[in-house]
Amino acid sequence: MQQVWIPQTGAPDVLELREATDPTPRSGEVLIAVEAAGINFADILARQGLYHSCMRIICGIMVCMCSMSIMSP
Repeated sequence: MQQVWIPQTGAPDVLELREATDPTPRSGEVLIAVEAAGINFADILARQGLYHSCMRIICGIMVCMCSMSIMSP
């Protein structure tokens, strides 16, 4: 899967596109397959250092066109 990371504060060019292994859900967890994700205003503020999140975060909490697998307990 691909992820957009904010490794440090700065201009939009600090964003990094990284490859990561697909996670394996555990009991009681949900795994969603995301077709598209957006960068929202909180992501922009975090990139600028104006949001109360730590650095090295993954962007894109807004997702669409998903499918889901639920692991039973």
